[in-house]
Amino acid sequence: MASDRGPLLHSFAEFLYAEGWEFFQAVRKPQLLLYVGREHSHLACVIEAHESEHLLLVRALFPARVSADKLSDVEDYVTLANMDVIIGNFELDLFTGTVAYKTSIDVEGVPLTPSLLRPLIERAIAAADKHFLGLMPVLFGSVRPLEALHHVERCTLAQAIDLASDLMEE
Repeated sequence: MASDRGPLLHSFAEFLYAEGWEFFQAVRKPQLLLYVGREHSHLACVIEAHESEHLLLVRALFPARVSADKLSDVEDYVTLANMDVIIGNFELDLFTGTVAYKTSIDVEGVPLTPSLLRPLIERAIAAADKHFLGLMPVLFGSVRPLEALHHVERCTLAQAIDLASDLMEE
């Protein structure tokens, strides 16, 4: 399947296989791709290995691109959301409108165990899924970034879902 896989990407693929994740090798790049459905969203995940730097990265991509008229609002949301992040960060590609949550780790000299790799992918997916409820009303509604983030961070899950549904209908 993947002659393009270096040892890091190969190890990550073995981990995913052992954990029962369905994934495939990208055709043109040394990346693993998978799609996950979570409570609030369906996300694409891209796993990259930068072999020479001993780095592994996971990006959980949001399912919609940001239009030019919403770039400023989404940029504000991403900036505000990143303020309290401990592991990982939100990214906004200003040229393509892609929003992602990225986790990464330097693995030089470290054995690649499930307990090291599992949080890398799970944290990216969990953060993207959680913030889906805040980002979508900003992207497709008229909700201000700070208001959306406030509700995502401080509401119960049921309240956030109700708010997102209400705001999307406006």
